[in-house]
Amino acid sequence: MIKFKISWIRWAVTFFSTAFGAGVFYLPQSVGPGVASPNKFIIISLICAFISFCTHYQLYKFIQTSDQKMMLDAIEKSCGCKIAKIMCLLFLISMLSIALINFITIVNQLAPYINSSIISRFILSLTICLILCLSWLKFDRNIEVFTAKVSYFTIITICILAVFFSNFREDTFVSPNYTSSFVSMFPILLFVFNFSPCIQRFVQKSSIISSVKAMLCIGLGTVVILTFIIVFCFSLSHVLNTEDYLALHTNNLDSLSFASRKSGTSSAIIMSAAAILLASIGAYLGTLTGIVDSLISFRLEKKWLSVMSVLAISTLFATLNFSILKTISYISLPVITITIFFIPSIHFLRKKDNIALSLIVLLSGVAALLSVIA
Repeated sequence: MIKFKISWIRWAVTFFSTAFGAGVFYLPQSVGPGVASPNKFIIISLICAFISFCTHYQLYKFIQTSDQKMMLDAIEKSCGCKIAKIMCLLFLISMLSIALINFITIVNQLAPYINSSIISRFILSLTICLILCLSWLKFDRNIEVFTAKVSYFTIITICILAVFFSNFREDTFVSPNYTSSFVSMFPILLFVFNFSPCIQRFVQKSSIISSVKAMLCIGLGTVVILTFIIVFCFSLSHVLNTEDYLALHTNNLDSLSFASRKSGTSSAIIMSAAAILLASIGAYLGTLTGIVDSLISFRLEKKWLSVMSVLAISTLFATLNFSILKTISYISLPVITITIFFIPSIHFLRKKDNIALSLIVLLSGVAALLSVIA
């Protein structure tokens, strides 16, 4: 009989925290039930959740093949040293772009309350990043505990807002001219389920547990992410209409802040800002874990030096508020696909091991890559 442990919940919530970042608040106008039929949204969400579970569990098994329990070492054994270093470096840049987007979101939430000068923004960015990075260094060995504590507040806040928006009633008819197709929805939703940055740490921390227990933990995390994506998107569909979705899409605005301002309730506006802050902080910390662990793979053993390097980069990008990050993030999607979908799948197919799982992940990766290109 499998004995349940509280650490499973911590890791499941850590997976949720890493995936449920700033990008989630742009989902309703892209893939939510307001721009697609509710049935289509639920079906594609369930499909993406299943694929995410398969992909992350396979990645877990793949990293386990390494004696050092590191992704770079696992890829090196499978593909050779040069390819491994190139792919891990590109994956590192992809994780860094995700971390920067979340950090800029944090700064942008607080920037309206300070002087608009670049010096004030620099001080704000440096202060926030210093607090987050020092917190990460302090709780490094039990980062899943610290990240989970942050995420509990995110979960509570999202639940309260979901109840509030679900009771909000307005004509939310959406024109058939503004709908999302399966092809456009698939890659967006699939990558919202991405918590690969913390899988290496999960492998290292859970090396003594069985594969079945690890599978249950990853499955629980996937279910938590799925639940809150559906709850969040459906609750906002009670508030937003066609004109709102068009405005959100055209001006690249986050749906939660927009919906809370539309409600005209000050408490909803405050809680929405808090939810975005907490979710972005959790995603930043989770992704920072992946960045530091990847740098260790490149033999940069001093974690404080890695964290301080990320601090400097984060402060610079948040101060200048680079819009190019969204382009970098979009370009990074093929890199993430190749790293977490293709390489582990091909490795196990060559070994004739986990064939069914590998085929599911490989074909899903091909579909995701074709959807992005299309």
